[in-house]
Amino acid sequence: MALIGAGAALVSASFRLRAAAPQRHLVILYPHGTTQEIRNAPLIRGFLSELGRLNYVEAETVKVSIRSAGGDTDAYPKIAKAAVDDNPDLIFSYTASLARQVRATTTTIPLVVCLNDPEASGLAGAMDGLPQNVTGVDLNGDAGLYAARLNVLRQAGLKFIKPAFMTPNIFDLRNRVNELRTTWKGLVPILIESPINEATLRLACKVMIDEGADALMVSNSLLLATFSDLVAGLAREHRLPAVYPYRSYVEAGGLLSYGMNFEVVGRLAAVQAAQIFDGAAPKDIKFHRSTDYELAVNQRAARALNVTLNEGLVGRAAVVLQ
Repeated sequence: MALIGAGAALVSASFRLRAAAPQRHLVILYPHGTTQEIRNAPLIRGFLSELGRLNYVEAETVKVSIRSAGGDTDAYPKIAKAAVDDNPDLIFSYTASLARQVRATTTTIPLVVCLNDPEASGLAGAMDGLPQNVTGVDLNGDAGLYAARLNVLRQAGLKFIKPAFMTPNIFDLRNRVNELRTTWKGLVPILIESPINEATLRLACKVMIDEGADALMVSNSLLLATFSDLVAGLAREHRLPAVYPYRSYVEAGGLLSYGMNFEVVGRLAAVQAAQIFDGAAPKDIKFHRSTDYELAVNQRAARALNVTLNEGLVGRAAVVLQ
């Protein structure tokens, strides 16, 4: 039997209020950028968009707070503590370094993190005997992925003998140097010490050139990815054909990338966040490790370097910037 009139509207509204999910509080921690820049980052765009699709809509069923370290790694403990003091239902963090600061402060607030190699970072499994409150997306590629990136440069028709490998001098990324040297004897390792900033990145490029590097491959480092504009710009400045791990570098003017799409990564992390909001425990949600990689090509960058990319490789690209 249909309900008619104002009374029916009140009953309907009351039902919707009871049926709606309670508002959750989400804190996003990011290493670099203003609040608006962070919101526009592909990772965060994908994350918040997918959360909304899963009925966790910002300002309706989820309150979103964003905290940035402003590019200062020394600020990580401070913003991690501030996030925990907010007592949110969930913290979403980008990079292992930030996540470890959160994990050192709380073992109860759920943490979803996008990082490289959660085991090497001490964030997977109850390695320290504490409750496991962490899950997320593992962006780490094995040595086969790095070798595939060098192969992308060769398949593009670019000739090189001494490719440089740029990476922060941290965790598993150091191990990649020895693994890559077994397949590429002329590799020029560039291990950047902290802090990573414009000065240290410019110095790294000078060392590369002094060592005779004639191509560049950038590691999966998420901290380096926050400087994608600068890294891509330095490669252009030194006329180094380069292959990067993420599309953001190509969008910033880099030549080629082969790796995960950050918007897709954000959506994967949002699914895990929604599961936790729905009552799942982080320890019951496995870290997601994707092997779904995309190739991106920047033809403008190729013209600036005065190189012609192989048409077959360009034809396989998911993204081609003209």
